[in-house]
Amino acid sequence: MPIKGLHDYKLFFDIVKILPLQDEGTAVSNPDSQDGYVELFWDCPECGQQAISAIDGGMEHDGFTCPHCAYNRKRNDALYDRPESRPITDPDLIERIESGKIDWECKYCGSLNPQTGIGEQTMACRVCHQFQQDEISPNAPLLDQTGEKVQQRTEAIRDRLEVVPENLLRHAAPANDNRPSLSMPELPSFDWQSLPWRKIAWGLGIAGVGSLVFLGGWWLFAPRPLEVKVQSLPWEVTVELQELHPIQREGWDETVPLNARILSSETRQRGTREEQQGTKTIQVSEQYQSGTKTETYTVQEQYQSGTKTESYTDSERYQSGTEDDCKTTTTGTGAGRKSCTTIPVYSTRSVSKTRQVPQYSTRPVTRERKIAVYDTRLVPKVIPNMVTLPVYDTWETYIVQEWEYLNTLRNQGVDDQPRIAPRVTLGNGFYPQRALAPQEFCKVVGFYKEGDQQKTGAWGLPCTQFDLINTGDTVKMEVNRVGGATLALPQ
Repeated sequence: MPIKGLHDYKLFFDIVKILPLQDEGTAVSNPDSQDGYVELFWDCPECGQQAISAIDGGMEHDGFTCPHCAYNRKRNDALYDRPESRPITDPDLIERIESGKIDWECKYCGSLNPQTGIGEQTMACRVCHQFQQDEISPNAPLLDQTGEKVQQRTEAIRDRLEVVPENLLRHAAPANDNRPSLSMPELPSFDWQSLPWRKIAWGLGIAGVGSLVFLGGWWLFAPRPLEVKVQSLPWEVTVELQELHPIQREGWDETVPLNARILSSETRQRGTREEQQGTKTIQVSEQYQSGTKTETYTVQEQYQSGTKTESYTDSERYQSGTEDDCKTTTTGTGAGRKSCTTIPVYSTRSVSKTRQVPQYSTRPVTRERKIAVYDTRLVPKVIPNMVTLPVYDTWETYIVQEWEYLNTLRNQGVDDQPRIAPRVTLGNGFYPQRALAPQEFCKVVGFYKEGDQQKTGAWGLPCTQFDLINTGDTVKMEVNRVGGATLALPQ
């Protein structure tokens, strides 16, 4: 059989070997704590598959190929141990590890291949299929054929892997959050003794009165829903008549209107002001220190009157045993050299001890001190001499033309009668007259129920809403306690 056929067979064999085999029920034993070689693991840099054993497992796993994506391990891929690393006890495998005959590196693509013991002239990389001798054998596959075979191998693996297990996917570690932490600033302590309690009391009183006024206003004007059967709809249009009259008034000069006619003016005292006229000397009482005196006082003094024995519990550290401290160093192959040293293990325990402590007592002690003696005396003091002086202004008596209320004309009706303002006829007397703009007032009178009783009420209603209802209608309104109402129109 030609060499090319052997490579085709080898390719099929490799595809079968790298398919993932999952046996979740197999228990992993803990590694032995004695010195020796242990199993190492590696992570696939292509797909992120983690904890791949680097030890040849035969048909199940060869230690060089990722069981997920068929990536072949390189020499610079990091190896590490895990708690479940198994100790290597096979003498043949240990001999191969120590002699370095466990793998070889392809000088073309850098992939690691298992050491089979065949000669260099027949060694071909199972990834790139290149022979390792200097001159390529005429039976070696061409480069384009090699690339085609690798592509076919990858596609065959992907066809067999229908679903990628979620636990085999690579998850990126979260990036370090270098943002500064936001901490609440420390609030200063508040001194309640420094508050002006009189101002607080006044503030609370004003707030209470304001709250009562607000609640009273809310009680009067707060709307409440009411269903009313309309009995009648009275309305009224009013016009106010005014007449221009001369009126005599009085006031200070700056309050007189420009169109007023002055009848009389006089000077009156409007107030007072304080003015300094020189200075004056007065006698004031002053306190001063006139001497000192000796004062005797008694204080309590603490002194050591003896000692006593005190029992207490302390903790002490003691060696309670030993443990193995193991370190694993890689050998450059799929195995690591494990070396262990015995180190002591310490614990703590409670012990009872005694100690001498001092005892203290108190006694009165008489002492002396100098204190100041104060007296008072009269001393002269110069202060401003303030006098109260009157302030005068001009008081005016004047006549001014002002409009005064004369009469109100009314026009009343019900329901949908036209709301027409009353007819206005101004007088032709000595004093001019004028009519103000008409004012409309609309009401609704009707029946409503309060509990089991039927009552009658009348409420003022905006005339624009007044025009929307008729006598006999049952309407929903929002009314208040001062006689105002609005229709509860749909939103």
